[in-house]
Amino acid sequence: MIYKKREKCFKLLVLESLNVRTNLSEEIYNQYLKQIKGYEGECYFDALTEALTCDCLILNDLPLEISGTDFQIDTLIITAREILLYEVKNYGGEYLYKEGFLVSIPSGNSFHSPTERINRHTSLLQSLLESLQMKMPIKSFVAFVHPEFMLYDVLNI
Repeated sequence: MIYKKREKCFKLLVLESLNVRTNLSEEIYNQYLKQIKGYEGECYFDALTEALTCDCLILNDLPLEISGTDFQIDTLIITAREILLYEVKNYGGEYLYKEGFLVSIPSGNSFHSPTERINRHTSLLQSLLESLQMKMPIKSFVAFVHPEFMLYDVLNI
């Protein structure tokens, strides 16, 4: 059961509005495209989770805070036995995993692996649950949803 539906983030709404009204710089336009791509990937993942038949609670695009630290979880699925935390990525192309980074094979550009982000979110969520005196196991996953995504050398993760 979906309890919280996904909405476009404030940054995407602002960029959409600006894009209609003005010519964005190349850098800002690329940010806009990245926001659209991410949102589309998250919506695709939402369509997959809507088909779940288990007795669960689905929270999409969940903003949380603990001890002054804000964080956002793409998708949280709560069952009677566990919490499933998903970080959704809509990357296209071929990548290598190398020393905590994803490296694009064609361009050589690299960026931090989403495993760092999901590990941080898992830790923060665990702390939040503990502060509420709740004990539930958390399982975390990075969901790469783009059909043309390929990740090589994942044994090092």
